[in-house]
Amino acid sequence: MNFLKKPIIFSLLAFSALNGNIQAQAAESIRHEMKLILSMAGIPIGKLAMDINVGNGKYSISGFAKTYGASKLFSKAKGSANSGGRYENYRLTNFTHSLNYKTKKKKGNVVLKFGKNGLEFAKVTPKKAIKPGTVMVKPSHLKSVQDPISTTLIAVDPGMVGNGAAICNRTLPVYDGKNRFDLKMRYKGKRKVVTRGFNGTSYVCGVRYVPIAGHRPHKKEIKRLIANKNMEISLARIGNSSLYGLIQFKVKTKYGTVVGKPSYYVSTIK
Repeated sequence: MNFLKKPIIFSLLAFSALNGNIQAQAAESIRHEMKLILSMAGIPIGKLAMDINVGNGKYSISGFAKTYGASKLFSKAKGSANSGGRYENYRLTNFTHSLNYKTKKKKGNVVLKFGKNGLEFAKVTPKKAIKPGTVMVKPSHLKSVQDPISTTLIAVDPGMVGNGAAICNRTLPVYDGKNRFDLKMRYKGKRKVVTRGFNGTSYVCGVRYVPIAGHRPHKKEIKRLIANKNMEISLARIGNSSLYGLIQFKVKTKYGTVVGKPSYYVSTIK
């Protein structure tokens, strides 16, 4: 099983999760670093690391994910991604995204560019043929979309810091270069998290996958994703800002439940 090729899991790995209260300190810059260890049934199967920088009206996210191939269910794979855009008035506007991945048998890359009205440019290598039964992606599907990595940074109004419903209750329109889907998030509750660089409250969001286009509805995998009610992400505050980032996740798959737990979650003012 290759997580780097599964759209919902890749998004939840944040390669999915996740807009900060720079408040009167808008001129200051924040650097946020986090690392999650991925496991199934207590056995480590991979890791995810992200480096987020916010300042001067911009944001950038660099991420790296790797699976270990700890069992026959998981093939060794790795990928790196970069995303960025504007951060103004406590809102994120996605402009760029690039992804490079490599598995035992395949490698490829994705380049996306966004404008105010949505996707403006996409290049996917290698280019894949459209298979019969695929729901075609139309220009109307690509308005106001985000790349999977930018969904891992969530912004709220400063007055909504600590408000679980304001943090979680939203629909994220995602395009990964092939698939257009929505991630529908709903607030479930709070959870205490202690790790290096963080000791506090996280906000647990249930996530549902809603395919829009680029998929084949008859595929069993798509049907399982639609029916899956056992996906959740936990978001935690980035420093003293009103930005929230991915700190934990849980995804039930046909092979078992994949869990991501933090080994560090560190924010600094630059």
